[in-house]
Formats: sequence, structure tokens, C-alpha cells
Amino acid sequence: MFVVSRQKGLTIPELMIGIALLAILTSFAVPSFTGLMRRQELNAQLSLLTSTLAFVRNEAITRQENIVFCGSPNGSSCTSGTDWSDGWLVYVDTDDDNILDPSEIVLRRGGESGGRSTLNVVTATPQVIKYNSSGEAGIGVSTVYLCSGSAISGADTDKSRTLSVSNVGSVRVAMGATCP
Repeated sequence: MFVVSRQKGLTIPELMIGIALLAILTSFAVPSFTGLMRRQELNAQLSLLTSTLAFVRNEAITRQENIVFCGSPNGSSCTSGTDWSDGWLVYVDTDDDNILDPSEIVLRRGGESGGRSTLNVVTATPQVIKYNSSGEAGIGVSTVYLCSGSAISGADTDKSRTLSVSNVGSVRVAMGATCP
């Protein structure tokens, strides 16, 4: 009598076919996952910016003082450039000169992107977003661009957002901006 033995594993050809199928499926999933990560990063930074602008406006109304939001490469002074990717700060501008003085209170620091996004502002003088005691945005930056990945070169406008600050202090977000 013959005893039939059962196979307990995979043959080399079966294993190679399985690995090939896994590689093909992974090659489709990775670009989608990368795109998802870029969108999530962009949305997180957009949320941080809009909440910070709301904070700045609220503090100006609550404190009845001018509050300034500006780009800051070092966390201790405002930048004169249009790239705010290294960070920003919010402070009480008691002497209304748009310059952070040692006696003025810094309310918040942050915003380092840590990813592939950059934060650019339209050239304006001064390079700040300032809210006065009534919650209105004064002289300064009125448009902020948040750009990620290929949107930085203007190639992919799906990965960019424009935040427009109106004179009454409200913020409007638009998709698909061409980044400067």
C-alpha cells in the first residue's frame, strides 16, 4: 500500500510568485500613501495657521492691545523675508512699531514645518499680520501661502492653500494657489 504524504510548505516557484504579487501591490500603494501623508501634513499646518490667526485676533480683542503674528527664524525676532517656514511668533506690540522689543510679551512660538511644506507670505511692509484692539487686521500681510512638495515650484496647485486675511480680521482659505 502506498502512503500519500501531504505537502507542508511552499515550493520555490510558488514563493516567487507570491513575492512578485506582493511587490506589484506595494508599488501601487506606496505613491498613494505618500500623497496621503502630504495632504495630511498640509491640512495639519493649515489647521495650525488658522487656529493661530484666530488666537491672535481673540487676544487682541481680549487684551485691547495690538497683537502681531510674524515669521521668525530664531523664535526671538521677526523675519524681514517672505519665508516663514522656520517658524513664527505671536507677541503683544505695546509700542505699535511692529518690532519685538525685550519688554514685549511673546504669547506663542512655533510653526516649524518639519516636513516638506513651506509657508510663504506675499511681500508687504511690514512683514507682519497685526490685529488691533477691535479685532481688525491692520497694515501688513494680507495673504499667506502654504505650499507643499511640487506646489513650491508652481507645478501642482492641489498641494497649496491660500489664507486671505480681510481688513475686518476674518480668514478665508482657498485651495489651488500658485505659490510664489
